[in-house]
Amino acid sequence: MKIKKLIKLLPPWEIITIWGDDEHEYLYRGTVEDIPQRFMKRKLIEGEDMCYLDIRYGCCDCEDHVAVFVKEEE
Repeated sequence: MKIKKLIKLLPPWEIITIWGDDEHEYLYRGTVEDIPQRFMKRKLIEGEDMCYLDIRYGCCDCEDHVAVFVKEEE
């Protein structure tokens, strides 16, 4: 699945964080409707729990958001 298909599933106001190879620096953080065009064709990869989406609500160390992981560009 690619980001452009994912945005059809989430509400436009949802906060999303797009991660690359590691979880130390994100590639994008903001609302779904504001995701830059350069990320639309990026392919999603599964996270640690073998899911494409990680819904992070009620965490003490970060604000509420949906996390996704993408392949780095080659």
